[in-house]
Amino acid sequence: MRRRGVSMVELLVVIGILGTVLVLVLPAVQKLRESALKIESSNNLRQINLAIHQFAGDRSGKLPALNFGNEDARESVFFVILPYLEHGSYYLDVKAGRLSHTSSVQIKPFISPADPTMADRFSYGTTSYALNALAFQQRMNLPRSFRDGTSNTLSLGERYAFIRKPTEIFQNSWFDQEELPTVVKSRGVTVTARRATFADRPLGDVYPVDSGTPGVTTGSIPGLTFQIRPRIEDCDPRLTQTPHSSGMLVGLMDGGVRTISRHVSPEVFWGAVTPSGGEVANLD
Repeated sequence: MRRRGVSMVELLVVIGILGTVLVLVLPAVQKLRESALKIESSNNLRQINLAIHQFAGDRSGKLPALNFGNEDARESVFFVILPYLEHGSYYLDVKAGRLSHTSSVQIKPFISPADPTMADRFSYGTTSYALNALAFQQRMNLPRSFRDGTSNTLSLGERYAFIRKPTEIFQNSWFDQEELPTVVKSRGVTVTARRATFADRPLGDVYPVDSGTPGVTTGSIPGLTFQIRPRIEDCDPRLTQTPHSSGMLVGLMDGGVRTISRHVSPEVFWGAVTPSGGEVANLD
């Protein structure tokens, strides 16, 4: 018996079915991938938060300070918590001068797997996360300094590691947070509300402005909070950015991690930045 060949019509039907299957499957695959990346990034934030808590626990609640408040004024917050992230040997080698900060050591919890700016770059010395400057001022104590509640105050959030602008590239570095962009082509550890901490150093970030009783806090530029999944060329260096479409992953001062919705009001967001502003706003 002769074997009948596949007709053009049958071939087109098969191709149509495969195309339909792909249309149905690809969004589900993309959603699973996004979920996996978000889980991994959430775990990074938990590790960093835990390291911060362990640092404070060993010092009667004293938190590492963002600027000139640690045992060594040259040490950043991210650097001093390295021993609590299983990088104690690297920390001691740098302290002893045997290695530099820029040596080829990757600190995995400091890099978001979803950060699009890290796709074609080395991750040494950079981070995809930004500290809340108001939570890491000098002489901050956990939990005593957080009158608004540790569950309602941000510890850190997401920020693209590199922001490209026409004339320069801002790098979000974890090891040189005291450097100023006017001195080097680096944002250092760009932080939410940094202007409020470094009032004498106008670095240009949007920062919280509080007023009234009970307190109401808004951003220094009305309506701005953080960017949701911006294109790399559209990043605003004054703000933080999240690569997740659902909202920004943040750490809280109680050690928890959650997503702040893309629809959050500026008053709620900036109220969560201030540790003792007296705001009624609740992240829930």
